[in-house]
Amino acid sequence: SDDREAAVRRLVEHFVALTLAADELAEPHRFRPATGLPAPSAAPFSDAEGALAWLGAQWPGLADIVDSAARYRLNDRCWQLAFVLRAFFFREKLFEPWIRTHERALEAARATGDPSATGMILNNLGMAYIESGRVDDAVADVVNGDGLEAGRVAPDRHFAEERGVQSLLNVRVGAGRVCALPFRVQQPLDSLHDLLAAGQESIEER
Repeated sequence: SDDREAAVRRLVEHFVALTLAADELAEPHRFRPATGLPAPSAAPFSDAEGALAWLGAQWPGLADIVDSAARYRLNDRCWQLAFVLRAFFFREKLFEPWIRTHERALEAARATGDPSATGMILNNLGMAYIESGRVDDAVADVVNGDGLEAGRVAPDRHFAEERGVQSLLNVRVGAGRVCALPFRVQQPLDSLHDLLAAGQESIEER
């Protein structure tokens, strides 16, 4: 019903805002996507230690909320919440929920038609695959998937393409392959896809 959907939206947005607030305290200088949500009026934490403790206690429920957001087609909130949870999952080496939430988030990001969101989630998902030893999955999703195409049409094209190059670098290093690509790419944008294509061919030849 409409009332139930509105209640689910309020619940999801409440926890997205709380998780953002916790992440901002835990890692104040980290990039976070804009959500347009107001800061929570009251939070059960006031410093980094409290924020990490809250995330440690709440992450299973937050992972379930990612699923709920996807089921109710709250696609923006789905990928935003998964994205913000990534830092905690990385810190605690919680690879299974990291991958599970980002696989759902990838479907949601694609459903929004937002290439920047798709590219950022693909980048995080590729990192999770590498950290958990699933390099073949990282190659399939990050290199052969639509992450590179997303970079072509993203509103912030330079950022998206640079993240695509970084993802390729991570994949190749994770696979134990020497990579000549620099971490910060300064070449003109039109040359980046040549670099990416060359990297993909190198992977396919091995």
